[in-house]
Amino acid sequence: MQTAVPTVYPVPTMEAGRGWFSSVPRIREARFEDHGQLVDLAERHSLNFEPLAAWKHLWTENPVYNALEGEWPIGWVLQNEAGDIVGYLGNIPLNYYFRGERLLVATGRCWVVDQHYRSYSVLLMAEHFSQKGVDLFINATLKKIAVDAYSSFGTRRVPAGRWDRAVFWVTDPRGFAESVLASRNARHPRLLSLPLSAAILLANKRRPAFKSHSKFQLDIAEGFNDDFDVFWQELKLRYPDRLLAEHSKIALQWHFKHVLAEKRAWIVTAKDGSRIVAYAVFMRFDNERIGLKRVRLTDFQELETGALPAMMSWALGCCRREGIHVLENIGVQNYSAISLEDHAPFARQLPNWMFQYKADKKGLSEALLDPAAWNPSSFDGDGSLY
Repeated sequence: MQTAVPTVYPVPTMEAGRGWFSSVPRIREARFEDHGQLVDLAERHSLNFEPLAAWKHLWTENPVYNALEGEWPIGWVLQNEAGDIVGYLGNIPLNYYFRGERLLVATGRCWVVDQHYRSYSVLLMAEHFSQKGVDLFINATLKKIAVDAYSSFGTRRVPAGRWDRAVFWVTDPRGFAESVLASRNARHPRLLSLPLSAAILLANKRRPAFKSHSKFQLDIAEGFNDDFDVFWQELKLRYPDRLLAEHSKIALQWHFKHVLAEKRAWIVTAKDGSRIVAYAVFMRFDNERIGLKRVRLTDFQELETGALPAMMSWALGCCRREGIHVLENIGVQNYSAISLEDHAPFARQLPNWMFQYKADKKGLSEALLDPAAWNPSSFDGDGSLY
């Protein structure tokens, strides 16, 4: 969840140049007609905000939202006396399954408040966590600037994976070196990138390569068809004691609609005959400010082990051919009884633990303390809703 909000408390503050106190903003539910003001608000804080159609899609084409028949706030805004929107928090409903039950999950999106109203920003999060009927709150993209405020509502760190760490493979050493130097405002980055890229090439060879062959057939899918529904039903039966985000065909089509339309994602399936036994989604997460071209393993699910090494080998080859600088995995989970960290030549420390949750459903909070109850990835929350 993008955010521009530090730790705050709901008390008025004296602001230089604005009298003794800023006017007290009122809080209300967000509306689709707020979009223009929300774009302006996000731009004031150097945040990206979706075009109207893509933003509305998060709800109007969301099968969970539609099943709730409009009884779900799309978020909340802070509005000052002049009617200007000075704060916002989006609110997206999701379906998860655990031990045979469907859970209603809420995830926040784009928590942002103007400087003069930061003292009231926590009120937006209070609205989020006070929702009735929500079984579980999830945030898989929590930024350091918001950790304390978010944690003050009794959230916990997800106990599986390492959500303060990312591992990666450099697939275009020269391009990656130039982006690193650009991030440090180095002079003559192209010239300096030569020795750095040579060092990267050596580091790449120090880790074992993924096996490029699998006992299953790898196919590239253009989208999600009925075979994914069959796979999803099997997945629920195979892992009843694991918290699973819904991966039905309709949920996947909604989730990845825009990135697939814009050709910013790859879907790879492993098949035993016509049956899908595993699949992976690799998605673009570029950093345009420094010119970094990046692909991330966003979602991986499996019924049979053994497919992931070949999928990773395929993705690395695609990245090299297409001039992608980096293939990355955030959270450093162990898949298919293999550790991606053992294969990755590089790692970076993240500023904070990004994945937190809060369970309000009786008995669920205790059950989710068990790492085995989790299968966390960048698919969770709003981590790959773009």
